[in-house]
Amino acid sequence: MHEIVLGDVTVTRIVNVVVTAEISPATSFPGSTTATWQQHRSLLEPDFFEVSTNTVRAASQVWLLRSEGRNIVVDTGFAHTQQPGAQANDTDLIQGLTAAGVRREDNDVVINTHLHEDHVGWNTYLDGGVRVPSFPNLAPGHTPGSSILRLQSGSDTALFVGDALHTPLQIVQPDTNSQYCEDPTRARRTRNQLLGQAADTNALVLPAHFPGHGAAEIERNGN
Repeated sequence: MHEIVLGDVTVTRIVNVVVTAEISPATSFPGSTTATWQQHRSLLEPDFFEVSTNTVRAASQVWLLRSEGRNIVVDTGFAHTQQPGAQANDTDLIQGLTAAGVRREDNDVVINTHLHEDHVGWNTYLDGGVRVPSFPNLAPGHTPGSSILRLQSGSDTALFVGDALHTPLQIVQPDTNSQYCEDPTRARRTRNQLLGQAADTNALVLPAHFPGHGAAEIERNGN
């Protein structure tokens, strides 16, 4: 678990699962080349790319925001963390929140950046064979599309970007899409816009799947 204070907001990172995917970068990010991954291996190794096996590494993580007495959870991770290749530090969300000093009934808001299974897994849990809400004091709601959450507190800004970024390679080459981008053209446009915004406003970028430090600061290099 890692923690950072942005203005008056405390942001806690709860790592749900870290996994080495049994697929190559070319499969995960169609259109990218082996030469490109090798060119940027100093940026990607060892947290994001295993050169010896030519496989991609990723994390599933949850962000807990504490502000003005309210607890806000951004995405809820995998419901079942025993994924193929998962490491021993896998944590279910309830355990992770408890370790951070927050009970499940203390959460006020949950924001799902989108509705893939690795972002909504702990919205509910099984209790005696019945699926019940994980956070009993939330108001119900629905997010119809992929969303980006902007945090502004004092002079600090952060962007919780969900799956807009899966790898740091997309920071240096933002036109690289993952295999999960359903609208490739729009995904490229959105990625370029948010990275430009992050660079221009000095916003901290917090993706859902970066292992290692889990976040990034963006600087322009040309356009």
